[in-house]
Amino acid sequence: MRGNLFNYLKNNILKTVLLFLMALLLSEACRPTSAIARPERVMQQDTTPTILFLNYLFKQDTLNPQKRVQVNLLSHSTAQGKLKPALAVQPGEDARFWVCLKDAKGQVLQRIPLDNPLVQNLEYLGEDNQFARKTIQMAQWPVTVRLQFLPGTRRITLETGTSTQKASILNTFKIE
Repeated sequence: MRGNLFNYLKNNILKTVLLFLMALLLSEACRPTSAIARPERVMQQDTTPTILFLNYLFKQDTLNPQKRVQVNLLSHSTAQGKLKPALAVQPGEDARFWVCLKDAKGQVLQRIPLDNPLVQNLEYLGEDNQFARKTIQMAQWPVTVRLQFLPGTRRITLETGTSTQKASILNTFKIE
């Protein structure tokens, strides 16, 4: 009888300790980590390599035919890390859109080309079992732009136009 009572108490104590450890582990796993930082805090620290994610929605602008495209910033987030260097735009090639990182005086720190997301080029297997291409004009399309946040960046603009034309600013994201 005494042995059964001892085993009963031992099992209850072990179960209680295991439940406590599992609760502790679960609470530690759910706690926010420093790997994903808040945008406000990371943008003020110019020494930590930071990737900035900007989520835009591009729409055909049917009300203003001169503008043609309307762009809205849906959200933004950051993460610590470093992006691989971007491929340079080849001479003679021009993007339709540009993402520009600018300093407090409006000087361009970096200019990144962005293809028109409303024009989707699809490749598919045709009826003759040969690859075919088709271009589709979308009415709206979401786009995520990844940028390496540069020290001194105070504004990020999304512009349209070629490198020889004066840019037209479609959207501005200010960093406080």
